[in-house]
Amino acid sequence: MMRRLIIPCIILLCQLASADNPVVHSKGVGTRALSLGNSFVALADDFTAVYWNPAGLAFIPVREVQLSLDYHNNNMESELSGTKSDARLQHIRLGNAGLLRSVPSSRGGFSFAVGYTNPIILDNVYSYTGWDQYLGRDSIPSSYGAKIITQQVGSTIVYDTIVDHLSNGEMMYFGPNNRNKTHGQLGMISGSAGWQVAQGLGFGVTLSFILGREHQNIYSDKRSANDSLFDSSHTELRRSYTGIDFRAGVLIKPIEWLSLGLCIAAPQYIRFEQNVRQEDLFDGYIYPEQYNMGTIKSSFNGSFGAAFKLPFMLLATQANARAPFVEAEEGSDRSFWKVGLSAGVEVPVPALYTLFRAGYAWNELDLHPYEIKWDGGIISSEPAYESDKGCHTITGGAAFMFKDFFVIETAYSYTFREYSVTELNWRNPTVEDHSAHRVQCSFSIHY
Repeated sequence: MMRRLIIPCIILLCQLASADNPVVHSKGVGTRALSLGNSFVALADDFTAVYWNPAGLAFIPVREVQLSLDYHNNNMESELSGTKSDARLQHIRLGNAGLLRSVPSSRGGFSFAVGYTNPIILDNVYSYTGWDQYLGRDSIPSSYGAKIITQQVGSTIVYDTIVDHLSNGEMMYFGPNNRNKTHGQLGMISGSAGWQVAQGLGFGVTLSFILGREHQNIYSDKRSANDSLFDSSHTELRRSYTGIDFRAGVLIKPIEWLSLGLCIAAPQYIRFEQNVRQEDLFDGYIYPEQYNMGTIKSSFNGSFGAAFKLPFMLLATQANARAPFVEAEEGSDRSFWKVGLSAGVEVPVPALYTLFRAGYAWNELDLHPYEIKWDGGIISSEPAYESDKGCHTITGGAAFMFKDFFVIETAYSYTFREYSVTELNWRNPTVEDHSAHRVQCSFSIHY
């Protein structure tokens, strides 16, 4: 009975730690933007300007309805102490859907847009297998004879059952069932407007209501050095998110063939609720459901870009930056700037009424784009990670125009990143190699 009372506390602690990084991949918005390596802040000439740069709406002279669909295939390979493991995850979802409308005016231009965008996905797949050495703190005897370690989490004492079976320096095997699969997204319902405040100068703002859900499943299988199975469990976690996003942009066209864009996104404030359900697979016992609430907040984000419209092609470049968190602990990952660069090219083939595109993006790896504050003063820990290669994305795509009012666009991207993760109290890092294939198709009507 004592073990059954303790285990839910451990499971809760593990889930608090994993929730500290709810955002897995920020993928941007729009098929054209994707095919150009997400170099779109200086273009922003379709409905997706609501995300990239709302100032671009001021220069769009048409009315537009746009819809896109997204396919993702996430892959993960890991290595722990020389043992390799892999996992796969696929999903199809709505990319964006919205309406853009220009309003005739005697001076300058004005347009507004409303709709849904899906810029952030929470899909993740995680698996590792192999032996590792436990380097935990000194243990103390419990009232039922097992070794336990206590940890202060806010005002709560939480227990680590691993040392029910392991002492400092002992080995543990993480079985092939130790895997984590997550489905989820943070979508935005947005209202946006752009004005030409002077010739060649536009300003725009977007206010979005964030809605999101996340569903995570974890299967755990652990063995001690004498090959005795001491943990086999299934944990199901569900979260719901609601929040606010605000961004403002400027677009300048000093000459006909050049445009410069800047967009600043204010910190997002997102409330979430979490339910955790855990089952002991030894005997089918289901533990009482755990319920928690909290807030996640991003830092300031900004993008600056330039687009060059030449007679035979279009070139676009962009630089992105995430500012340090004000309350971040010195030396932590959140206390540093995170930057990225991208570029894209678009070549028209008038005889075929077709545009071909290609792009590339590099971003510093940012596994902690949000900070979390739990209601009740709970503190969640972060595993340490190292990466010197960043995140790379290679893209391509095409657009097909029919009768000047109907456009079909396609895009493909391949993203890959590698890093190592070291968990608290364990000797060996887990090397993770993540890659993702993405295909998007959008349909636009101009009228």
